[in-house]
Amino acid sequence: MDRPRRHTLPLLQLAGLSDETSIYAFFVDGEDRHDGYFLSPKKFVFPTSSDAPPAEDHLLPLFPLVLNADGSPWPEATLYLLDLATEADQYEPQTLGYKADDLSNYRQFLDDSEVDWLDFPKLKNKRPTYRYKAYLKRLVDLERLPRSIANRRLGSVVGLYSRLIQDGHVQLAHEPWKMRPGVRVFFASSTGPLQKQVMATDLMIATTERSNPFDDCIQDEGKLRPLPRSEQDVLRETLKKIGNTEMTLVHLLSLVSSARIQTALTLRKKNFIAPPESVKGQEVRLLCKASLGIDTKKGKVGVLHVPIQLYRIFHTYIHSERYRSRANKADGGDQAEQYVFLSHNGSPFYDAKRDLIKSLQTKQRRYKRTGQAVRQFIKEKVLPLMQKALSNPDYHFQFHDLRATFGLRWVEAMEPLIQSGAITYSKALDDLSTLMWHSSTQVTEQYLKYKSRRNDVRKMNEAYQADLDDLSLFFDP
Repeated sequence: MDRPRRHTLPLLQLAGLSDETSIYAFFVDGEDRHDGYFLSPKKFVFPTSSDAPPAEDHLLPLFPLVLNADGSPWPEATLYLLDLATEADQYEPQTLGYKADDLSNYRQFLDDSEVDWLDFPKLKNKRPTYRYKAYLKRLVDLERLPRSIANRRLGSVVGLYSRLIQDGHVQLAHEPWKMRPGVRVFFASSTGPLQKQVMATDLMIATTERSNPFDDCIQDEGKLRPLPRSEQDVLRETLKKIGNTEMTLVHLLSLVSSARIQTALTLRKKNFIAPPESVKGQEVRLLCKASLGIDTKKGKVGVLHVPIQLYRIFHTYIHSERYRSRANKADGGDQAEQYVFLSHNGSPFYDAKRDLIKSLQTKQRRYKRTGQAVRQFIKEKVLPLMQKALSNPDYHFQFHDLRATFGLRWVEAMEPLIQSGAITYSKALDDLSTLMWHSSTQVTEQYLKYKSRRNDVRKMNEAYQADLDDLSLFFDP
């Protein structure tokens, strides 16, 4: 027997009833000639800025469906996902796909447990939402599921019920959860950083673990670990040893500019066409935004500061035979709008939002390229060599750690200037926040505090080292 699952449509086009005079109307045959009707495409109106990329506004790429065990769409879940897609400031197929996966998992649980998803009896632990929480919590306790994934799934379920209740589509006999004060979140405003309390449901699985203030990580859209100098050196030697030009370039770009993977991999040939000799100063500033074909986090507009030495390498690369061979195999050929980062068969490492619909129409794919090749390269090529070089079989890093490494290197460079008074702490904080495109300096400040925190740990260890050496005399054989 089949199970509920997610199914991805390469492209979704909604249509509404119309008459034959409507623009783009098309006729749909009925069971006989009198049952036919006209439809016309329905446009999606996104509240985006004028920088939004021009695209077919009646198509949604990679739209996920939640299918029941019999293969039919789960109507309420599918309509909920459609509402999210058409209301969002930025349509994100990957994010919507995660929600579809979560709801598919919930549907599987309901079927396996023979639970009616709309039956909410008086006894709380018999209600579907609380039963699902208990099921996920068991998986978390058995270490078969990360707590973060469990809470994401519960959040998707809360979103589904909330929308259905809000729109009056369902009426439940008893409440599906209770609200309670949640975490405090920080956000930017014109008057400076503000904070507010976010309400949460009692479905969320709490943690008993406390974060370690002295660990090696920074909270910047997830846990990031800046690579110390020794690991950076080994990484560069490893990349040199492997000899993959494109992978070396993307790693170096993130290290020296803090570029996220989606921004680095959607840069275009035109960004590096100008001869290095024409550049004034020691860096090249690349404007990044969706209308230029460069993807950014949440559609932000930002500037990458690329050192002239690295810019010169990119300029040489896009005029090389290796690049031309790849570009000539790519859609559009070797032209200014072509991606810089292409595979040997001409496929981009990352599908920019601006190009996604056209790519799906021509290639009939059901997935979006999001830098999987880079992550696979790190896992299969880079990490084994670095583990051997560092004599650490458990050594690990992720591409996004390179962004944090940039932040730490910048702080190290600015530290003497801050201490000498040549630059104020506030100015250093604002500059780094701008370079890393942070919405709040609360995030940026972690980078400045990280270095002093690590210094405190080092000094503490040094202070105790002599005492520990003296104590060791009592344990000599």
